[in-house]
Amino acid sequence: MVALATSPDGRLLAAGADSGEVYLWRCRDFKRLFTLRGHGDWVRSVAFSPDGALLASASSDKTIRLWDTTTGSCLRSLMGHENRVRGRFQPGREPVGQRLQRRDRAPVARRGWPALRTLHGHTEVVWTARFDAAGRRLASSSYDQTIRLWDVETGACLRVLTGHEDVVLALAFHPTRAPAGQRQR
Repeated sequence: MVALATSPDGRLLAAGADSGEVYLWRCRDFKRLFTLRGHGDWVRSVAFSPDGALLASASSDKTIRLWDTTTGSCLRSLMGHENRVRGRFQPGREPVGQRLQRRDRAPVARRGWPALRTLHGHTEVVWTARFDAAGRRLASSSYDQTIRLWDVETGACLRVLTGHEDVVLALAFHPTRAPAGQRQR
């Protein structure tokens, strides 16, 4: 398994595999509910919507798929990305796709699927991104050893966090403090 996520209510577990499949289990008895097929390469991230009704899976095949967690059906496929992607949900909003392997961009997209804007600033590959609890700020981390904090509505870069000695691979928001994460040596 390459990617794991639990639904916000703790009822479901999703796992993305290098086979391109996504497995969805019920946590109380670990019964596999669905094997979701459609990706042509590794599934690198899975994310539940805030209500747990939807699951986004993102793959090295450059697609994001949106699944109904009650039926296992694929509702939508986002294709046409130039590089590998990861998927996220903005709290209280629609699914968000984040491109990887594009040096200076962290795109933001919502329902209807066109990108709202492309956030420019990183000088190397954007590795991951996380929303704050309110969904108003987005933190992105990059192989350029920086974390950038963005205003989601305006696209403005609010802050650049520097001084990391290596690639920043993980991010988390503290309820009252700035995001941070760095690969350990």
